[in-house]
Amino acid sequence: MSRKSLTELCSRALSDGCSIIPRFYSTPLTPTSMFRKKMDLIPSEWLLERGIPDQYRDAFNFSKRKLKKELAHLESATAGLQEQVNKFDQGQHQARVELQLKKERVRDMAEKSGESGLKQTGIEGDVTDLHRLAAALDDEQASRAEMMNKISNNEKTIWLLRGITDKQFRYPSELI
Repeated sequence: MSRKSLTELCSRALSDGCSIIPRFYSTPLTPTSMFRKKMDLIPSEWLLERGIPDQYRDAFNFSKRKLKKELAHLESATAGLQEQVNKFDQGQHQARVELQLKKERVRDMAEKSGESGLKQTGIEGDVTDLHRLAAALDDEQASRAEMMNKISNNEKTIWLLRGITDKQFRYPSELI
């Protein structure tokens, strides 16, 4: 039986309300959707190595609409994260400059007062405050690194989805 006659048979069966085809589908079946070939899944190991979320294993089976929607979402999320990193860098630079100025001021006060005057002038409290500020800056630096990792993973996911939409990748086997 040729493909054309099979397609005509299926469309006639659908229009006649054939009992073989279930009626509970939310969208009507078309002959092309009934015969659409499903692509293999992208291997989880490959996605894990590149930092791409596992939810994109079946990206080759996504509709064009869903691919474009995911791309738009990822691009806006990446832009938001990049903006946060830029603001963070500005604040981080100012905090580091202030910390350096405080260190110099404490060092100058310690030199002027000598070892015996440390407790009287309150320099000891300033030194602990400096250590606390330095630790807080280091913690913020770790959160910046985490944001940069998210940006990198989003960019890799965008690369994959854009390659699928542009037909640079036609099959999951081409990725491996």
